[in-house]
Amino acid sequence: MVSTENEERKRKRALELAERYPASKEILEFYAALFGYDSDWPALKARLLEIAPAPMREQCTLGLQPGSVFQRILQRQNPLSVQATGINQCPQCAHLPQCAVLRPEGEGRELFLVCSQCSDEWPFGRAQCPACLMTDEKSLSFYKAEQFPHIQTLLCEKCYSYLHIIDCASDPNAIPEVDELACTPLDIWAREQGYSKLTLNIAGV
Repeated sequence: MVSTENEERKRKRALELAERYPASKEILEFYAALFGYDSDWPALKARLLEIAPAPMREQCTLGLQPGSVFQRILQRQNPLSVQATGINQCPQCAHLPQCAVLRPEGEGRELFLVCSQCSDEWPFGRAQCPACLMTDEKSLSFYKAEQFPHIQTLLCEKCYSYLHIIDCASDPNAIPEVDELACTPLDIWAREQGYSKLTLNIAGV
């Protein structure tokens, strides 16, 4: 990841959240440490073996094999330009969303899905499941935990998927793809309830 001004902002946000959320500290510090390894894969591999959370270290030895942490990082740096075929796919690279974000729009808030690869955002209906596209509001529910006041988890009772929603109106400093990494306790809770995450994040969570 190149250390541009925008990437530096993400790195600082990750370190800030690492102090705020001890349960996600290891993953957030891992993410922050990835910046500056744009194409130097040997150096990146050495760095990953040094700082990756224990469950990920074995993946670091797999190189660019499908599903490995290297592949996820490479895809995020160089997302393929593919034609989207569904409204829940990124218009830029056709990948599924990593999370969603609520942004102030007019007198309310508009929901956008956030791409799991290129971080592009596109508008999406608030009363629709981003996984199965079901529009039955009675089958959608939202979970909030006190320690995450600006984050809620969307749960679908039809396909048993879930997606975190970052509310930038509640926390203007939030960066969706970074704040999503802080949601490890919410991920654990959702999976204990029998739900599956729509898309794993860069750390494989």
